[in-house]
Amino acid sequence: MDGPIARRVPGRIRGWLERRSYLPGTEPVALDELVSPLRYDILVRADHFTFLDQHVGLAERDPDAYVRLALHHSYFTWYTTVALPRYRPREHADDQLRLAAFRRRVLDAVGLWRSFKAAGFDPRYPVTLRTATPGAATPTGKVVRRPFHAGDGCHRLALLVAAGAQTLAPAWYRVRSDPVSSLIDNTSVLIGSLGLGSAAYYAFLARGYGAPPSADRAAIVDHVRAHAPDRLAELEQVMAVDERQLEAAARRSARGPDSHTN
Repeated sequence: MDGPIARRVPGRIRGWLERRSYLPGTEPVALDELVSPLRYDILVRADHFTFLDQHVGLAERDPDAYVRLALHHSYFTWYTTVALPRYRPREHADDQLRLAAFRRRVLDAVGLWRSFKAAGFDPRYPVTLRTATPGAATPTGKVVRRPFHAGDGCHRLALLVAAGAQTLAPAWYRVRSDPVSSLIDNTSVLIGSLGLGSAAYYAFLARGYGAPPSADRAAIVDHVRAHAPDRLAELEQVMAVDERQLEAAARRSARGPDSHTN
């Protein structure tokens, strides 16, 4: 709730109304199904936490040097290709503002990582999950049916993925009561921006459909046909969209580095 009406509502009542918009978690949620096939960005964030863990000495000793190092990680590509254009277009349009925003984002991630390493997941700050209306599609045309989709708090999801967790505990998430009518698809954007190869893509896709991580395209299709046939049409639709991006990324790679920029 916002605007003039919200400002006339007493704080306690407004807080109660806002709390009514969320439902508590009731069952563990598989992290893989929150990540794949639509949210490759969560995997990028998880990989950045692993990268941070490997360079913790530098991050502690010289935060600015670590930020410069992180410019070469896919985390920077995600931030400047997906996050900034969507949520902070003014900063995205200016080189200095873009770099300053990335510095803040990295240092916030370092602080979150420190907290997680010291005390684990903090249930005071639950992840927000969303439900979707029947037939809700992404702007790229994918219809992915899941009980829940990732909402706010994806860095905390990424921490759990980086730590090797398999599920999101009920106490660690809440569900917005209003379903979304359009789903976010960051995967298709990042395939091109990162120049993602087929092997990495299919390993990622396998996560969302219960296939072995080493499965190639044919093995994923066979697995879904045998174990989740009701998802086969969905899988084929997802691959049809993403494989066009994979082919375009492969063509750019064949032409050389000058043909692709972040």
